[in-house]
Amino acid sequence: MEATPTQNKMQLRQADFSSLADALDYAAQGETGFNFYRGGKLRAVLPYATLRKKARILARRLCGLGVERGGRVGLVADTDPGFIKVPYHQGNRLHHVGGDQLQLMMVCF
Repeated sequence: MEATPTQNKMQLRQADFSSLADALDYAAQGETGFNFYRGGKLRAVLPYATLRKKARILARRLCGLGVERGGRVGLVADTDPGFIKVPYHQGNRLHHVGGDQLQLMMVCF
């Protein structure tokens, strides 16, 4: 396993995205991402491109469960790379992101 780079070859954009989903779409074009360390050792790597792909997969699953646009979903996750399962919503797209090890409790309200 190799850490994602800390420097990106893409131009830095600061706070000019219309949504968090747009920011992830942009970041996924680069090489950077999340690197998780425990005790100084690399434990997990989650590139933004992988994060975006997983977000879109989970969004389709949530839509299949009947979660509608604008619906509320509560997520509970362990302190693990999976805790980055953050909701992204833009327009008619519902995105959720995260790792494979997430234990998910979903509450729709």
